[in-house]
Amino acid sequence: MFWGRISGKVIKGFRHVKCACRTFCFVLISGVMLISVGCTKSPEEILKINNGLLNAAYSGSVLQVKSWLYDGADPNARDSNQKTALILAVKGNHASSVNILIDKGADVNLTDNERSTALLYAAILGNTSIIQSLLNNKAEIEAKNLAGNTALILAALNGKNEAIKILLDMGAHFDTMNDSGRTALMIAADKENEFAVKMLLEKGADTNLKDNNSETAYEIAAKANKSNVMQLFLEKASKINDNDFVWASCNGKAETVTLLLEKGVLSRVQAHCPAEALHCAAHSGHVSVVQALLKYGVSINVLGSSGETALTSAVIGNRLEIVQFLITKGADVNVVPKSGKTALLTAQVEGRDQMVRILKKAGAVR
Repeated sequence: MFWGRISGKVIKGFRHVKCACRTFCFVLISGVMLISVGCTKSPEEILKINNGLLNAAYSGSVLQVKSWLYDGADPNARDSNQKTALILAVKGNHASSVNILIDKGADVNLTDNERSTALLYAAILGNTSIIQSLLNNKAEIEAKNLAGNTALILAALNGKNEAIKILLDMGAHFDTMNDSGRTALMIAADKENEFAVKMLLEKGADTNLKDNNSETAYEIAAKANKSNVMQLFLEKASKINDNDFVWASCNGKAETVTLLLEKGVLSRVQAHCPAEALHCAAHSGHVSVVQALLKYGVSINVLGSSGETALTSAVIGNRLEIVQFLITKGADVNVVPKSGKTALLTAQVEGRDQMVRILKKAGAVR
């Protein structure tokens, strides 16, 4: 009777205790024995708790993150795009929430619908403390998203130089290519990121790799006429391909060609390259390139692989301005190429009457 009264009072007391279902509920039996009963949450409750964690992770509320985790939220909970709480905390740039989730067992290498990991998002934002935390907890440094971009490539794409530095120091592969065949060096060159280009070259990035358009990092920089970056290539890269010089000449990249000439490229390329560069520039109508090549000693009457002079190449390309310029610089108007077609004969065959008059006035007789 005594124990019945006691147990009844105690049990009655327990009816006023709220079971939070965080771990177990305890029930007192006969005033003597405690047993634990597992709390089973409904799917709706689980969804509510996990969504609470996801929202808190993205908003950066450390107290709410801790609270939802204490209430039983899954540290690897995902949203409709398969983004985990950790990924959302990274996207929100919340380092404290990131660390809490990692401490509670969040998997740092889970991916979302874009196959992106938390590290890839951290690289995009350039948050070095988050990057360091993720790498210290075994984040895969070479993980790739659907476009084949690694953390290093994404850092380069977004100009996050400090992130690039940390990733390189932590062993990121600098010659990894994305699905477009581009490396971090190619991307940094394209964006004229001198700091990143310098770091990558010092680490030994390969300057001769080509992307899906068959362009090297050098050619990408030359294409955009980015002379400051080109200077870094000339100072740091072990070799400049002969084709790079000719390509820049053919495409009218006057600043790049001039920079190469200043750095003594003519003494390093194969013998046929200066003529090829001059003829291609003349045929394409790039006056400033032709001027630069002549200034640095390329012979105005040098014969190309087909045995023609730059003057004949300009006639073939219908480049009147180049024809006039070469004549004023002393081009020999009567050189007979291997084909037998002189500049004058070519102009006559092509029906370019103005060129014919200019060449005859300059002394062309055949």
